Amino acid sequence: MNVLHTYYRFWKYFNRNISKRMIKLFKRIPKYKRLTITYDNWKEFSEASRITYFTWLDIYFAHPYASWERWTNENTNWLLRQFLPKKTDFQSVSENQLKFYVSLINFRPRKRLNYLSPNEVFFNIPKSRISV
Repeated sequence: MNVLHTYYRFWKYFNRNISKRMIKLFKRIPKYKRLTITYDNWKEFSEASRITYFTWLDIYFAHPYASWERWTNENTNWLLRQFLPKKTDFQSVSENQLKFYVSLINFRPRKRLNYLSPNEVFFNIPKSRISV
């Protein structure tokens, strides 16, 4: 077996694994909330048609070097970098730590959401029912 064939098999398995996880995650979201997703042009997302088929999501790919086409992703990365600076060794970050950081980000009010948090908007939670 040559190196190129091994590389191809690895990426095929890796991509299929990512698409299975994405499908599983998106299927837990109600259909009326599953609208679109924008990906980078990475090999990991080469099975986008499979994800679209099983989730009914419209998938778009950002143009190379066009970060403004993925502004939510860029903003979320910036928020996450407040907890995990560049060059952080992710092997040293526990799953619980990461979940905690994600929770903090998701419960952080946003001006563009009329000072509601993404969790409040997504789950339609009245402000009075939130306890942090």
